[in-house]
Amino acid sequence: MRWLLALILLWPALATADWLAAMQAYEKADYATARAGFEKLLPLGNAQAAFNLAAMAYQGQGQSADNVSAVAYFAYAGYLGHVEADSLRQKISKTLSAEQLHQAEQLSMRLQQSLKIPPLTACNKQADESLVAECGMTAETSPAAAISTVIPKYPSGAARYGITGYVRMRFLLDAYGKVQVVDFLDSFPRKVFDREAKRALLKFEYAPVGTAGIRTIQFDFTLDSGGGITPQLLLAQLEKHNLWVYAIAGSQQHQEALGTFLSLLKKYSPNKLAVDPAAVLDPANPDWSVFSTPASVNDNQQFVAIPEMFSEIFWWRQAAKNGDYEAQRILSSFDQRWRDYLIEQEDAEVMAWYGADLVINGDIERGVALLDKAIAAGYGNGKDLKSALLGKK
Repeated sequence: MRWLLALILLWPALATADWLAAMQAYEKADYATARAGFEKLLPLGNAQAAFNLAAMAYQGQGQSADNVSAVAYFAYAGYLGHVEADSLRQKISKTLSAEQLHQAEQLSMRLQQSLKIPPLTACNKQADESLVAECGMTAETSPAAAISTVIPKYPSGAARYGITGYVRMRFLLDAYGKVQVVDFLDSFPRKVFDREAKRALLKFEYAPVGTAGIRTIQFDFTLDSGGGITPQLLLAQLEKHNLWVYAIAGSQQHQEALGTFLSLLKKYSPNKLAVDPAAVLDPANPDWSVFSTPASVNDNQQFVAIPEMFSEIFWWRQAAKNGDYEAQRILSSFDQRWRDYLIEQEDAEVMAWYGADLVINGDIERGVALLDKAIAAGYGNGKDLKSALLGKK
């Protein structure tokens, strides 16, 4: 039986990442380090980490063989959605006594109680176009219209080397349509376009709506001679950076970046795309034509189906569950499960922006408390957010 993921990315720059570090430790038979790494990911709802711990317990890797723990971890992995875990749990359960089964059940319940990111079950797991409340998600309200924009300057270094990319930002818009505070949610390559994107956004003006609000925006940077981004250009960049290969191999950073590239491909595709959980994809040979070639559709067909692995949400979740902080931050901007998790971890940035959101929506006491906590933790934008919303005091 193939117990663990065989693809290991031996890239030194990512050696400290949680999932990869655990997998690399496992390959080196450093089972204590591997077990500690997988255990760290259990509260994040990482089904594969639970599955791997079950396999290690069953096979006695770095410990005495322990079928009780194996059954408990397989049960937890199954609860998180691992497709193979339940059949293995049932098989091993037959070797346990009634008392041992009770012990395994108790351990599995403790694991579930420690879960910080519960699985999505009774809602749209893709959270594709509609982010529904029962999923623990919130959709951004319709933004005010920008009445004055500025094209960001292309950094000379990036232009010299033909680098393209994107920057996604979150910003506070005041009641008069002025951009007051800007922060970065995601960018690729890291920090190449950030400064120019922020400079441009701070010069934007929006139609006044009478109340402050938090918005998001993404700037796409390209040197394409046609003057715009095309699916072909994006697919070339995806291949150039090996995003798909490394994401499949388990690299959290590549999974996070792949998520945003897929969101761009969806945005610039000639087709209207929607995730179909039943759609099949061969990870070793993905067919990218759905993003670049217009599909033949009939009058009753509004969308072209794509598999789950072509969804940006799928890869952001994979990266987040594998311990990638940037993906967790991206998800926290619309998924309250990840927002609450990062607040519990006392993430200053998330505390500050959620605090600002609370103030905007009238919960001033709680909002100010979070803003002050973020400021005390050294988050510079916390002061700016508080000042913009409440005035200098």
